[in-house]
Amino acid sequence: MFERLVNDGHRLFVWSGEGERWEVVRGHELEPFVSGVYEKPIHDYEARLSVFGITEYPDFVIDDYPEIVRVFGGVKILWYAGRYRPDDELLTVYDIIQEFAAGGEPSHPRYERRRDPRPDVAK
Repeated sequence: MFERLVNDGHRLFVWSGEGERWEVVRGHELEPFVSGVYEKPIHDYEARLSVFGITEYPDFVIDDYPEIVRVFGGVKILWYAGRYRPDDELLTVYDIIQEFAAGGEPSHPRYERRRDPRPDVAK
């Protein structure tokens, strides 16, 4: 899915509340598709972007933490419950991204529009 998104012209950034997770990105052989890996702010999201070296304001967030999705806009994904459940979550996310990138307002119930107007630069 990462390769598909990059081929569509998107840039992908990975963040985690557990810190920079390059080992996970590399472990899944996703490094060629990722433009940056960051620690994720877990409160005061916009104000703390620069604290973690995030210099680009997110266009669209994919996260399992609903509040951060409400702030930046994007889609709340379901928490992965284990290997015995089919993991087709990113197929749904891809469809939502396609609709958003085409200038539409995704109708999926887990899509959230950005709460406030986007600032010109990360704070």
